[in-house]
Amino acid sequence: PFVSYNQRTNRFRRLACSIPANPVSGLKTNLRAYTARRTPGNFFWCLDYQGTLFRFYPEEERTELAGVNWDESGVYIASIAMSPKCRYLYYIAGSSSDSGKEWGLPVIQYDTVTDSKKVIAFLFDYYHDVYGYKAGGTFGIELSEDGSLLVIQTNGAFASLDGATFGHPAIFSVHIPESEREE
Repeated sequence: PFVSYNQRTNRFRRLACSIPANPVSGLKTNLRAYTARRTPGNFFWCLDYQGTLFRFYPEEERTELAGVNWDESGVYIASIAMSPKCRYLYYIAGSSSDSGKEWGLPVIQYDTVTDSKKVIAFLFDYYHDVYGYKAGGTFGIELSEDGSLLVIQTNGAFASLDGATFGHPAIFSVHIPESEREE
């Protein structure tokens, strides 16, 4: 369940809503990622640990299922960013340990108006083939104020595909073409 904290009274209160069940697995897991600000519709976009995508309306104490973030039943995503006018969400499948190579570390753009997903770039193969860098997991992303640049923090290693996954953090900078971010 969601919990609210009142700093004036120093008290917690359980809200009348919880994370919705994953529409494929039927399971509920803990909250993992959410947008830093509310949309004009007064909700936050959220993800749970297994990739369930949903809206959270704090004042109404309710959640609303939107679907899954990637793959057939959803995947763990560590961080999510929202475009300036709230139309697009950005996240990277492969946020934990060695899962980056499974999907190619795709930079995913979710269109909140059409409910569609698009891959802006696959990072894993390119950086491994060209530089020998094996991206192991992404732990933070940030979108520029104008929505043109997505900065991604990852951990990885200069290693073979069956080698180490952690030890050499990196920052990727992905340009979002203007034609791909019309709001």
